[in-house]
Amino acid sequence: MQRVLAGVAFLACLLPAQGGPTKVTTARVRKHAFAERVQVLGEVEAKRTVQLGAEVAGRVAATSFEEGERFDEGAVLLRLDTGAREIAVRGAEARLEVARQQFAEFKAGSRREEILDAEANLEQAKALLIEAEEDLERERGKQQSDIGSQKTLTIANALAASRRAAVASAEQQLALVRKGPRIEQLARAEAEVALRQAEVDAIKDEIARATVHAPFRCAVTQKLVGTGSFVRVGDAVASLVQIDPIRVTLSVPERLLALAQVGTSVVLQVDAFEGEELRAEVKAIVPRGDGLARTFPVRLEVPNPEGRLLPGMFVRATLVGASRDKLAVPRDAVVTTSAGSVVYTVAEGKAVIVPVQALAVDGDLVEVEGLPGGPLVEGVEVIVRGNDGLRPGTPVQVLPASDAGRPSKPGGEAR
Repeated sequence: MQRVLAGVAFLACLLPAQGGPTKVTTARVRKHAFAERVQVLGEVEAKRTVQLGAEVAGRVAATSFEEGERFDEGAVLLRLDTGAREIAVRGAEARLEVARQQFAEFKAGSRREEILDAEANLEQAKALLIEAEEDLERERGKQQSDIGSQKTLTIANALAASRRAAVASAEQQLALVRKGPRIEQLARAEAEVALRQAEVDAIKDEIARATVHAPFRCAVTQKLVGTGSFVRVGDAVASLVQIDPIRVTLSVPERLLALAQVGTSVVLQVDAFEGEELRAEVKAIVPRGDGLARTFPVRLEVPNPEGRLLPGMFVRATLVGASRDKLAVPRDAVVTTSAGSVVYTVAEGKAVIVPVQALAVDGDLVEVEGLPGGPLVEGVEVIVRGNDGLRPGTPVQVLPASDAGRPSKPGGEAR
C-alpha cells in the first residue's frame, strides 16, 4: 500500500501534458459476478490396468497383437493349440450318446415282444405244473392201492412243488416286464447322461478358453508370449490398459475440496494439446490424503475415443467456485505502473488517477478494488481508450462510449 501511495504522489507531482485535450473513451464501473478459479495439477491414468492370463494350459498356436496396438472388447488376441482337446471331445460325445440310448431304452419301458415272451414262459410253466400235479395224483392213487412206492411219490411231490415255484416266478417276471424298469434304474441312467454331458461341456469349455479375447476396449502395453510358447494356467500373456474412457487424477488441496465435489464440471488443459480445453466430471474423491501436502486424489473421467490422451500425461485443471458480485472495469481500463495498477477517471475535463487492486479476470472484465474512501464506486466513468501515457490533470475529451465493457465468457481466474 505504501508503494501505491508513493507512486500516486509521484505521479501527482508531474505536470499535465501540453497541447490540446487527449481524446478518450470511457465506460462505467459496474457490478459483475466473478467466480473463484483455481488451477491444480494432475496426471492422466489408465482406468484399468490388467495382466491378461491364460485360462488353460497349452502351446501358443497364433498371436494377433503387438505392443501399442488397440483393440475393441472381444477381439481375438491369442489362440492355443486345441488338437488334443478336440479328439477328447469326440470320445466324450460318443460316451454321451451311449448313455442317452441307454436312458431312452429304460424310459420307453418293455417292448411288446418282451411282454409276449414273458407271457409264453408263464403259460409253459403252468402247463408243466398241470402235468406234474397229474403225475402226483396218480402216485397218490397207487399208494392207496398198495401198488406204488414211497420214493416215487416223494419225487412226484417234489416235482409238483418245483413246478408251482416256476409258475410263481414266471408270474412275477411277467408283472415286472409289464411294469417296466424301476425308478432307480431310470434315475441312474439319467444321471449317467448328465455325467457324460458334463464331460463334453468341460472339454468344449477348455477349447473355448484356449482363445484369449480382449476383456474390454484396450491398448497393449506389453506382449509376453509368442507363437510356439507353452503357457500354464494363469501365466501372463499380455499387459493391457483401458484408455476409453480414461481417468485423470488431480491432487487437490484440502482447502479446495469444496470446489471439486462429485458431479462438478472441471476444465482441463494438457500440455500435449496446447490451447485446447477439455471438460470432465468429478467421479470420486479418494479418502486417502497426503499427510504432508494436505492434498487428496480427485478422480475424473474423460471420453477418449480417439486415444489421444495417454497415461502419464501432465494435466492442469481449473476449479471454479461460487460466483460473487464485485466491481468490474474493462481490461483496457487498467494501466500497470511501477507503483501498481491504476485506472483514470474524468473530473472537470481532466484525467484523475485512481490506484486499484486488480484481482480477477473474466473475459474482458477485471475485478478491481479502489482505496478505502476513494472515488471508485459503481457508476463512475473510467477511461478505456486513450489512457496510454496519461498524467493526472491531463485535459481529455470524452468521445461516445463503446461496448468495451462486455465480458467474453463467464467465470473468473486468478490474476
